[in-house]
Amino acid sequence: MRFVPQFTDGQEFPHALGKVVCVGRNYADHAKELDNPVPSEPLLFIKPATSVVDLTKPLRPAIFARRCSL
Repeated sequence: MRFVPQFTDGQEFPHALGKVVCVGRNYADHAKELDNPVPSEPLLFIKPATSVVDLTKPLRPAIFARRCSL
C-alpha cells in the first residue's frame, strides 16, 4: 500500500513529495519554551519526505524514543 498525501479537505496532493520546508521558533513563546533567544526572523529548516505521516492512522512513537508527548 502506498501513502498518498492529501490536503485537509481530502483532495489528493497531485505531486510527488520532495522535501518538507518547516518554520521554527516562529513566535516568541515557542522560542522561550526551548530556552532559546527570540530570533529577529523565523528559522527555516527542511525534513525529508519520509517524515510525512498519514494523519488518518494512529501515530506511534519509535521504540527507541525516551520521551514523547502525544
